[in-house]
Amino acid sequence: ADADNAVLRIQLDGGSLAFDGLVVNGDNTTIRGLVISRFYRGIFVQSSSNLVAGNFSGTDASGRVSASNTFGIYLNGICCNILGGTNAADRNVVAGNQSNPIVGSLSQYYLRDSKIQGNFIGVDATGVRPLLTAGSAITLYGTINLLIGGLETGARNVIAGRNFAVNLRYETNLFILGNYIGVGADGMTAIPADLGGIGSEFVPSVVWPSGVLIRSNIIAHQSVAVRVGNSLSDPWPAGMQFTI
Repeated sequence: ADADNAVLRIQLDGGSLAFDGLVVNGDNTTIRGLVISRFYRGIFVQSSSNLVAGNFSGTDASGRVSASNTFGIYLNGICCNILGGTNAADRNVVAGNQSNPIVGSLSQYYLRDSKIQGNFIGVDATGVRPLLTAGSAITLYGTINLLIGGLETGARNVIAGRNFAVNLRYETNLFILGNYIGVGADGMTAIPADLGGIGSEFVPSVVWPSGVLIRSNIIAHQSVAVRVGNSLSDPWPAGMQFTI
């Protein structure tokens, strides 16, 4: 149940990283069963109410060998999208990408009312072997009402990043629930990050999120589980609550 069960049907290989693999401009689109590698952005979604499920982005067809995009899945200024799902066949493997420290494997710019559930991010299709990015696994910019994980069966993401697993900036009403961060899908294999589990890279504390709930996650093998601000004197963000 912890391995990836996606049914892969089409492989796209960009060869040079110079252009996008799949660009989605229409609403209500389902992207499923793709292996996308060696593009600039593997999947670039700039529309609403889409489902991205059962894909490999940044690996070969085995899901175990890096075949890097620059960015794995990029969501730009849109609403009501779902990445993954609660069934193993819906799981995306987004790993091995070359993203820089500013933007991670999954990037959201003013994304709202959306879900990231049941994915392997920064680990291969077995869920226990790291295929890390150069930056953070999930990097967020100004998201509103975003759910990462969930408390129901199958909603858990396995998240591993080089810097942070989840890198936050400007978020409002963010829910990070029930994920494995810094451990593999078995709940034991160590996959540490350099900076910590959840935090914000090189950004003053005044831009920290408001209304953040972090609950029922396993966060392990990190120097810091949740980093708030950049120093011990930084104030606690408004409305932030967490129980690991």
